[in-house]
This record gives sequence, C-alpha cells and structure tokens, in this order.
Amino acid sequence: MGGGMQREVLEWLGRSGVGVFAVHYVRHRHVITEEGAEGRSKRIRRIAHLAFVLGPTPFRHAETSPATVTAMSDVISIETLGAIATITIDRAPVNALTAEHWTELRDVIAMTADNHELRAVVVAGENQSFCAGADIRTLTEPHADMDEAEMLLVVADAANAIRQHRAPVIAAIDGPAHGGGLELALACDIRIASPRATFAAAGINMGLIASVSSLIDAIGDTRARRMLLTGYRITAADASLWGLVTDVDDAPLDAAMAVASAIATKPPLAVEATKYAVAQRPRLSPAEHSDLMGELFRFLATSDDHAEAIRAFLEKRRGNYGRR
Repeated sequence: MGGGMQREVLEWLGRSGVGVFAVHYVRHRHVITEEGAEGRSKRIRRIAHLAFVLGPTPFRHAETSPATVTAMSDVISIETLGAIATITIDRAPVNALTAEHWTELRDVIAMTADNHELRAVVVAGENQSFCAGADIRTLTEPHADMDEAEMLLVVADAANAIRQHRAPVIAAIDGPAHGGGLELALACDIRIASPRATFAAAGINMGLIASVSSLIDAIGDTRARRMLLTGYRITAADASLWGLVTDVDDAPLDAAMAVASAIATKPPLAVEATKYAVAQRPRLSPAEHSDLMGELFRFLATSDDHAEAIRAFLEKRRGNYGRR
C-alpha cells in the first residue's frame, strides 16, 4: 500500500472514530489497493464501516459478575448477568407500547451495543406476551402528539437498533408477537418461541402496511403474502414449519439464555463479524460478498482472539478472549 493511500485510509478511519486495532490492521495488511478514485473510495468506506461495526473497546471477562437489574421505566428493564443482557418488556395486558416506550426500548438496545463487555442480548416480555405492537389507543386520544406514520418510524427505529447491534440478539417469544412486536422479533438474529406464541402481521387489520421486507426475508414471498394480506395469526407450530422461528420450547427464555451463553463462549470478534457478514449478504452481489468475506477473514486471522482460539483448542480448554 502506498504511503499516500495509507494516509488516506487512516484519515478516514480516524474520522469514523474506530479503534486502534482496526488502524493496526489497515497499516499491516494490504487489503486496499490502488484502483482509481471511485473504487478506492468505495473500498475505504467498506473497511471503515467494518472497523466501526467491530468497535474499539476490548472485552473484559464478566462471566462471574453478579446480576444487575436496571429499570429504565416501569415498562422497560434490563438485567445484566455476566456477558449477557436481558431486556424485558412489561406492560400488561399484552405489552402494547406507546411511542415513548418504543423510544426507551430503542435507547436500551443502543446502550447494550455500546457496552463491549456484552456478547449477546436476549429480548423477552412479561404477561405471557412478547409484544403486541403499538398501543393504538394512544393515537386516538384528543391530544395525541403523534400520528400513525410517526409511530411506525419509532417502531422501525427500535427494530433497526437490533439489526445494527454488533452482537447477536435473541428473541424469547411467549404469547403474541403482533404488529410492531412481529417486526421486533423479525429484527432479532435468533427467535425461540413457546408453544402458545402467535405471530401476526397486523398492519393490514388497521388499514396500514408494515413488515413487508422483513417478513419476506424471513419466510419467503409466498407465505409472507398470506400473513401480510390476511392479518391472520399463525401458531408457533406453523411459525417453526415456515422458518419464522428457530425453535419452539416450553421455556423460551431459558432456551434463549442457553443459546446466548453458548455464543458468549465464542471469540467475540468472530461472532460480530459473522453477524455483519450475514446481514450484508442480501445487499451485495456474490462477488462483492466474497470480497467482504476475504477482508473479514484476513482481519480475524491477525487478531489475538484467533491465536487464543487455536491455543484453547489444542489445550482442550475454554478460550480467554480479549476482543482484540
């Protein structure tokens, strides 16, 4: 890599606020080549985006830390146990949320993304319900300060906070996941449902449209049309058959915590890079995604975590990863 090109990359990375390990990688690996102004700019931005997603802060082990519970409000709370955070929605009877609650949920999700000691997040609901979407009653009050379109945006913000989260997010679904609750579940990387869980794309029932792209991505065009056009509820059994949920379990929260615990034992940079690569696959051509995978592989191959994973494998012990 030429000196001028390297300086340009480092300047872009510096403006992006990325960590020193990403700068070290770009300095020592020739992943950017002279390929004209347009191609160079595109490649620089891809590397900078990757480095920004992976983040700067080393992980410090917290597996033996005591659980801490923080109530963000009377509706949204977060419990941290070791490297796993559990976000709980609690608004009886079915966890239908106001715009204020959706904003709180978005902020809590973003807060967990900023905590690089966390390796996985679980989202669950009380009241034998996951989330029944938006509280429509608040939109019909005489002095309502938000209309349906604005409510859709705050729901989308919360779902996008999950999609953009650096770590895997697991939904523990017990009861209804309807409307905005379905969108919230679809944003999660893994979905585990109880046998009594139900799923509905309820926008059509209110004369609206929602969850089109995310539902098609999850279960395909044909089955998504049935849910989107009818607003019918489907059972956990059907959701499992259609690929909408990963597993059906009588104790979905326990099952979700077990999956989160398994993820928390893996090298965190590799976990985050894998989530990023999966998310980028629909957005890139096969050739572009192959290039991205190569960049990710080279990045991870130079990490301390990779070296520690090899040592742990050979010594038949759990890895002690520093997220570096």
